[in-house]
Amino acid sequence: MAEDPAPDAPLPNAVLRALFERLPFGVSVLRASPDGDQRKLTFVSANPQASRESRMDLGQIRGLTVAQAFPDGADGPIPAAWQAAVDTDELQHMAEIPYGDARHPDGWFRTYGVPLADGHVASVYQNITAEKRAR
Repeated sequence: MAEDPAPDAPLPNAVLRALFERLPFGVSVLRASPDGDQRKLTFVSANPQASRESRMDLGQIRGLTVAQAFPDGADGPIPAAWQAAVDTDELQHMAEIPYGDARHPDGWFRTYGVPLADGHVASVYQNITAEKRAR
């Protein structure tokens, strides 16, 4: 095992990567457009759980804008909250959001927009459809 780093030392990239890959929540990272248009937020990366939660291979939308990947939802509240997280540098909590499409008819998600550095935002989410149906 490596020597203990100083308490204020930054976490090594390998530790951060392991955290991203192993979180039990979906995490997608998007880059904002310089003009602040929520439709132009671009998908940069996603962890494995994000694909499981969304029931789609999010690797297929890497490099696409929200409008290209989800044209029917590009003007909706979720991209608006992602853009607000970038604009305000504040966490955006969207509580329990209904979402329906071919993969998630009558689906529900709990989601957050987490502002990151350099015009990036993380969408952290969990599919809570089964939980909602059990209530």
